[in-house]
Amino acid sequence: MCDNWKLTAELFGSLISRPRMTEKHLTKPPFRYLADIVLETISVTGYAQGLYEGDDLVSKAITDRDAKVLWLDKIIKVTCYAKGEKIDIKATKVIAGLEPEKTNSFLQIMHECATSGKDTSKIVAKVRAKLEGVAQKQEEDDGKTAAAAEDEEEKEKEAERRRRAAEKKRRQEEKAEQERLAKEQEEQAERERAAEEESRAADKDRRRKEKEEEKKRRADEKRRAEEKAAADEEEAAAATASKQKNRVERPTTASKRPAKVSSNTKEVDSRIDKSRVPQGVIRDDDDDDDDNDMIIQNEDNDALGS
Repeated sequence: MCDNWKLTAELFGSLISRPRMTEKHLTKPPFRYLADIVLETISVTGYAQGLYEGDDLVSKAITDRDAKVLWLDKIIKVTCYAKGEKIDIKATKVIAGLEPEKTNSFLQIMHECATSGKDTSKIVAKVRAKLEGVAQKQEEDDGKTAAAAEDEEEKEKEAERRRRAAEKKRRQEEKAEQERLAKEQEEQAERERAAEEESRAADKDRRRKEKEEEKKRRADEKRRAEEKAAADEEEAAAATASKQKNRVERPTTASKRPAKVSSNTKEVDSRIDKSRVPQGVIRDDDDDDDDNDMIIQNEDNDALGS
């Protein structure tokens, strides 16, 4: 809460015509408002004449924060030298709108120095030399800092380029490794497929050979069976033919012996003339004839009968 703004308004209200002294601006004075008060006071009283030049004489032209701080530092230092004591105020806080009581206290001290009629030309020269030297040094430092910053930035950029290059190389190597592994897997799969196809082909060929061998075996068995059947049939036919031939060449009775006359008939038939005994009848006292003689006799009989 700023309570001393009214005294400031009273003092400057009777000294300058503009800007207008209002509670709104004095309780939290903005930079442009303060700059207008200072410039108008210099113009009316000649206090700190020559302290500002060029754009510094136009409050609205001062927009940069550092330029505002430097601008306020000039009038603060001149007033401190003119008063002969240090004033409790900081330009940075004034710019930020802080500590408005201290800002109003400073304006009241400046009003006192400005209306005292004290010559401030030497003070102005001293302050300008000091601040300009500081400003020049600051510029040099800023230049060095900027150069160092640029150098550091360049180093960071170079490091970033190297990092990206390394990252790119790593990704390329990873990609190459993945491609190599994929190729190896594909080749392995191709080898496995070829081996499987070869195995299937071998199995197929083996089954084909087995089928052919089985077919050949069955054909051989069939041929042997047919040959055996033919041989059996031929043998049976030969046997049948032989039997039929035997039936033609030898009567069914040829192999039978003629009935023998018993010994009892010997006496009874003793009176029978042997020359009248039918051929083919064997008597007890006759010798056994062989079968060939019988067959010849039968053949003769057949010839006679025909």
